[in-house]
Amino acid sequence: MGRYGLFLSALLPDIPFERDVPLSERTTVGVGGAADVFAPCTAGQVSSLLRVCERCRVDIYPLGAGSNVLPSDEDFKGMVISTSHFDRLAAEGDTLTAESGAKVGKLLQFCRLRGLSGLEFLAGIPARAGGLVCMNAGTKDGHVADCLESVTFVRGGKVYTLAARDCAFGEKKSLFQDIPCVILSARFRLRPATREEVGERIAAALEKRKDLPKGKSMGCVFKNPAGGVSAGALIERSGCKGWREGGAVVSRIHANFMLNVGGASASDFRLLIRRVKERVRRCTGICLEEEIRYMR
Repeated sequence: MGRYGLFLSALLPDIPFERDVPLSERTTVGVGGAADVFAPCTAGQVSSLLRVCERCRVDIYPLGAGSNVLPSDEDFKGMVISTSHFDRLAAEGDTLTAESGAKVGKLLQFCRLRGLSGLEFLAGIPARAGGLVCMNAGTKDGHVADCLESVTFVRGGKVYTLAARDCAFGEKKSLFQDIPCVILSARFRLRPATREEVGERIAAALEKRKDLPKGKSMGCVFKNPAGGVSAGALIERSGCKGWREGGAVVSRIHANFMLNVGGASASDFRLLIRRVKERVRRCTGICLEEEIRYMR
């Protein structure tokens, strides 16, 4: 476990640390080096874990479903914290509390059974609740921040709760992308509806996503710029569909997707992203901004 792994294991014996975990197996794009240390901890262990990491100056990276993430080909010299083991859901009236590791599918079925509406637009997004909040995930039909009440997270071993208005939400952006922290849970204010209504809205959202590219990808690579023209349309207009670097290819179905068609490296994707950004800038004057997060 490198220079600090055994020390962490001694300090936190209840956490089943893993070493040299390939990030290509933990991300939806299927590329990347290994994580020096991988910690599949519980919500109750996060504060102690982050306190020790801060004391030992260990870099952390929380990882949920592994979408919207592009690792490096180099190993991650730090600790990847998996949120998959804390995924409880609870409802009180029209308020839903979701732990960070709850998958979108589980979250929406919980809402359907309890007649809670407002998150159906998320159907089909390969994410967990913490990632949804961190990325302010959404579509043209809405974003997470629209119905979010508060977020509870750990930073430096201390637990904080922030109201949604204080989380600096923007287009696929939040405060949590800029600070070393782990989101524990999110509290949503939803609307009452029948099970049938919620189910129909989930089905409608899934129908809209059925033609998106299949295969290994990060999801949409770029944010949609202001002005109403989508990033995908700008990329297509600039003639980038089908562009390729190694095993990384700009999808011919949806130009804002880049696919790992086999044997791709993280460097292939990084180079392809730079080429597409430059081509779009030259052709349209618009500088696209990445939606994905780089895991350095």
